Amino acid sequence: MPPFKVALATGNYHHIRDGVSITLNRWVQFLMEKGVDVRIFAPTVNQPQMEAQGTMIAVPSVPIPFRPEYRLSTGLSKAARRELEAFDPDIIQIATPDRLGFAMLKWAKAHKKPVAATYHTNFVSYLSYYGVDWLTNWVRKTSNTFYNQCDRVFVPTQSMQDELLRQGVESHRLARWSRGVDTSLFSPEKRSQLWRKTHQIPEKAVVCTYVSRLVAEKNTALFCQWMNHLGQSLAQQRSESASKPPDLAICVVGEGPTQEAMQKACPTAHFFGTLTGTDLAEVYANSDLFVFPSISETFGNVTLEAMASGVAVVVAESPGSSSLVNHKVNGCVIPATKLQDIDWVNEILLDLVMNSPKRQAFAKAAREEAVSYDSTSIQEAFFKDLTNMVDHG
Repeated sequence: MPPFKVALATGNYHHIRDGVSITLNRWVQFLMEKGVDVRIFAPTVNQPQMEAQGTMIAVPSVPIPFRPEYRLSTGLSKAARRELEAFDPDIIQIATPDRLGFAMLKWAKAHKKPVAATYHTNFVSYLSYYGVDWLTNWVRKTSNTFYNQCDRVFVPTQSMQDELLRQGVESHRLARWSRGVDTSLFSPEKRSQLWRKTHQIPEKAVVCTYVSRLVAEKNTALFCQWMNHLGQSLAQQRSESASKPPDLAICVVGEGPTQEAMQKACPTAHFFGTLTGTDLAEVYANSDLFVFPSISETFGNVTLEAMASGVAVVVAESPGSSSLVNHKVNGCVIPATKLQDIDWVNEILLDLVMNSPKRQAFAKAAREEAVSYDSTSIQEAFFKDLTNMVDHG
């Protein structure tokens, strides 16, 4: 007999490769290795971007108007509900407070099953990028209604937990499920001169890297502005000073709707597309700075991967990234109020580009911090929490 049975409901599991889908697939793989029986209730598409771990049950969905590559779950179909009834899970895990999430919550309440919500996306932070700020209060109210009916709400960072408290989620429901990183895969040991030669990057160039889905809410346009201003500053120093500053190389990993705009804005950058495994780890390890101006992070998986790879990081102030980065110790945190102050940000970037010892000190501290986020230990702790929820009903 399995330890217990889990029904996982999520708006995204395999049709888009992003932080949510990667996190949940790793979690399901962990559960299956523990002998747990899992069913995943999620939208499906004909050509998913990643292989799904576990057994999926398709739910009805429609494309999101301003982001058609994503799907909006519209609830539980009769067929999916029959699958849920037959499976008879011991606990419901819900990753998205959408119509599917509410339907699963209602079913759980009717059948007296514990509900563990896992918080992955700060939807409120996305709204301004798509001109729908007027939805902010409704989204917050709907989310609060949902989370305050769940038995536990597992949040990835203390700063995100504080934010949910401010928004009105009841404190006794909040718990922690952090994210881990594979520090063997993402490691400074993967740095090599061969990689630079292969990609025609000068040996002494300072490599600034961005890794993410290329979408507006990840501040892709702002990244390009920062890099262009930095490049101009370095060019000016070359013309005015006898001491030659290092070359700048820009690397972008990921795909998405803003890719074409980024390629036009940063025509000399190296665009790698979507990478995984060792290929991704090599890009991180051969970088000198990881620059990530996204303010929508609830945790910051890519920031942690860069840190584990022994790379100094420069990130925007956000509930996720700010919890990982200790300002002026393992990187720099740009306050939200300063993100558009290009000259102010440029001073920080320029200082790190020109100051190799400082960069290396940050990189060493970043690796040391990342090692504390051992993936297995974090998953074990969350597994224990779910086990306790099942045991106590």
